Amino acid sequence: MSDGRYGMGSDGRAGAASSTSIAVPASTAELSSLRHRVGAFARHTGGDDTVAESLELAVSELATNVIRHTAAAEIRVMVHRAPTRWVLDVGGADDLELPVEIPMPPQHSAAGRGLFVTQSVMDSVVTVAVDGHRVVRCTKMAG
Repeated sequence: MSDGRYGMGSDGRAGAASSTSIAVPASTAELSSLRHRVGAFARHTGGDDTVAESLELAVSELATNVIRHTAAAEIRVMVHRAPTRWVLDVGGADDLELPVEIPMPPQHSAAGRGLFVTQSVMDSVVTVAVDGHRVVRCTKMAG
């Protein structure tokens, strides 16, 4: 597990955090800690409650998908604060396929709700290749 310390900003000041990396075992027991750490980073880097809560919800839903739908032993999360947005990368998604459009799931179906919820609170949700692995990348614009 990473130590969760925040990176130095481009101006070199310790308080000017720009990114954090978190790695946890792929276990539902880790979800609360993961949400808390992502939310704390968002607030530390100038995010209001809406930004922090959106990132917390997105990381929780995406990490749950990794746990339920892949054989990954670890969930790797990177959160980056850029001048106009936060970028959340959730790794461990090599076995996941993200549809081009995420429709509203059927009313009585639990399947598909996580991606729909994530898309509803984030400004973009896509899959990208990072170091040869599939990562779900979400972006939340600064308000």
